[in-house]
Formats: sequence, structure tokens, C-alpha cells
Amino acid sequence: MSLAVGGAHAIPLLVAEVEKVLQGTRGEEINLQQAAEIAATAVEPPFDVHGSSEYRRRLVKVLTVRALKEAWGK
Repeated sequence: MSLAVGGAHAIPLLVAEVEKVLQGTRGEEINLQQAAEIAATAVEPPFDVHGSSEYRRRLVKVLTVRALKEAWGK
């Protein structure tokens, strides 16, 4: 399973390292959290009046877990 992030980086970003963490798993929570952490550290979000860089990284973590749970039907 691969993961791409849009809106939290200058350009849409494929986070290839997530594939390595998720390969051979069944969507266990620990793996989802690891994938979310990798995705959040991979992006370099801008900051503006709508949110700080740290806020946007936190959103990447939360939304990554949600998207992966949905992909696994959890």
C-alpha cells in the first residue's frame, strides 16, 4: 500500500517509506501510527494565517491514520 500527501508540502508527495512499514501487515494500530509518523516527518508544510507548520504535520498524522483505517475497512 502506498501513501501520497497533498496540501501539506510544496507539491504532492509520495511517501515511499510508508510502504515498507505496512508491507505484510493487516493494518495493526502500531503500524498505522508508524506510517503516520513517517508521513508527518516527510512533509515540509508551509505556515500561514490558517495554520502553523506543526499544526499541519499533526493533521498529516491524524489524516494518515484515518485514511489507512478506511483502506483496510476498519
